[in-house]
Amino acid sequence: MELRQRGSQFTAFLDSDHLTDLTRLFSYVSSDTQTFVLLGTPSVLKRKWCMGELVMARIANVDTVVLSFPDFDLPDESFVRNYARLVPEIKELSMYGLGLSEVHDTLRWLSTVTNYPIASQFSKEGVVATVGQLTNTVTQEFQQGHTTEYAILADPGNMEAMATAEVMGTFLTRLIPERGQATRVFTADSNVSRTYRA
Repeated sequence: MELRQRGSQFTAFLDSDHLTDLTRLFSYVSSDTQTFVLLGTPSVLKRKWCMGELVMARIANVDTVVLSFPDFDLPDESFVRNYARLVPEIKELSMYGLGLSEVHDTLRWLSTVTNYPIASQFSKEGVVATVGQLTNTVTQEFQQGHTTEYAILADPGNMEAMATAEVMGTFLTRLIPERGQATRVFTADSNVSRTYRA
């Protein structure tokens, strides 16, 4: 959503949106992708299809960026050497021409790509800043002078809940009939008494 607000030249393809034929993901990555963004979660490198996409990005010289979540570690040499034991189903990628040597090379290559750390606490400001880094663009400051009338509460310690709240807030803002009204997702640092008066 934030990418699309940066202009028509930015589009996003989420592999989870097109899971009817997983094998086509490799051609999407190698032929139709300008920048491959790996969401560096703790288990992403142990997922066969994610690893296959990453291998294709490297082989096709697709610009690759890692968004490192707090618990993500780049693979060390021990992880690389033991990969087939840790992820035995990785051998199934050989039917697509991706062998273990390509996987090993990709795991080692991963430490050479651009890496942006993601804060442990989700915030809209953090998303905006990350998308700005990815696109080398700047967006307008957050809505100034708008009255916050619709509050959204979510667990600040749950990144998924906070992201969902922000998406919901974006949709609600489009549905709210009054001009100048806005939604606000409270974070752990929010001061409710400054925002709302009884």
